[in-house]
Amino acid sequence: MVCHGPGMNFIHKDKSLVLSDLKELVSQHKVDFVGCEFTMQQKNIKREQLLEECRTVPGGILEIVQKQEKGWSYIKAGY
Repeated sequence: MVCHGPGMNFIHKDKSLVLSDLKELVSQHKVDFVGCEFTMQQKNIKREQLLEECRTVPGGILEIVQKQEKGWSYIKAGY
């Protein structure tokens, strides 16, 4: 799951409403959470403020495009 823009709150330790659920999904090897470093820079989010189990990539949109080129599907969800 690629998080960028306002979606970064999903994996932010102080803002996520489902952090324990995310940790459980990662521990079961069911989901790979990815944070956007560009958004982090724009919103002044430090790596240590994110779910420890997530990884980061330079650009969330670039990660999405690369996945789509490999046949992955893009489903946009927001809140």
